[in-house]
Amino acid sequence: MKSLAILIFLWFMSGINSACAQFPNFPDSNAFWGMYSWGVINVTPEGYHESGITGVWGYHFKELNEDTILQGTLYNVLWSGADGQEGAFAGGIRMDTTGKIYYFHPNTISEYLLYDFGVEVGDTLVVWVGEYNSTGPSLLLMHVVSLDTLANNNGVEYRKVGIVNDAAMAGGFGPEYWIQGVGGSGGLLSTYGTDLYPGDTPYLDCMSHNDTLWPSGQPGICSTVGMEERNVAGINVHPNPNQGRFTVHLPEGTLAVESMTLWNAQGQQFPVHPKGSGPIISITVDDIPNGLYVLRVQLVDGTVLHTKLIIQP
Repeated sequence: MKSLAILIFLWFMSGINSACAQFPNFPDSNAFWGMYSWGVINVTPEGYHESGITGVWGYHFKELNEDTILQGTLYNVLWSGADGQEGAFAGGIRMDTTGKIYYFHPNTISEYLLYDFGVEVGDTLVVWVGEYNSTGPSLLLMHVVSLDTLANNNGVEYRKVGIVNDAAMAGGFGPEYWIQGVGGSGGLLSTYGTDLYPGDTPYLDCMSHNDTLWPSGQPGICSTVGMEERNVAGINVHPNPNQGRFTVHLPEGTLAVESMTLWNAQGQQFPVHPKGSGPIISITVDDIPNGLYVLRVQLVDGTVLHTKLIIQP
């Protein structure tokens, strides 16, 4: 009887371990996060606010795992920019055994909670939402409002945690998301819990870690191993911005399209059903929220093309 109890306990513990291992761990080396901010870049004489990318920046862990001890605790060293650039020391990141991610801020010389992937809906917690070069702590109270899963192109599943702050809840905005093994939909350190358009809102453009890519990327620093990615400049969308009806112009000689998907800044996917074939394809999407999207086009040979577009009211 005692042996049976031990076997049941071991089986139960193995189930716990496999459940914890279902989603990728946070990277510790060879990773890059590319971010940009979106806001008003021009106001026309008629008072129309033209929006666009107002800033681009990134963070990385070097390919060679760089650990360091900061105030007696072991961290992975975070750098600004891409690997190979002369980036500034941007602090330290560590993950504990419960799925919590902590950030050591280099200016305040203190540690703050960055993500918690062990939460449940209804939980509240205070997290860091600033940048490495800020002069003081930037903390917000987050409310966990949803739990879901997403999968990348390789079928790897990620836990998606929906979060909003108090201002977002009061104004009906949000949520933003934490993606386990990736970071936040607003960027590595900048997920504020709400998408406040159009005021210089930060977004995670792409995150690469070995053969993982999330959710889209440019050739080079944000591309998966073994997957060819063509120059995104080859895709044109007209009109852009649009109201859900637009035309996609693909490069001449492009192979047949296997699938089209729209991704929003929170990592949500919206299938697209194109009309026609060849280099010019008409698209109509209904009942889709306004905002900034990445159009992802996968060809029959596995090649992926992508570009950004804006859907307006």
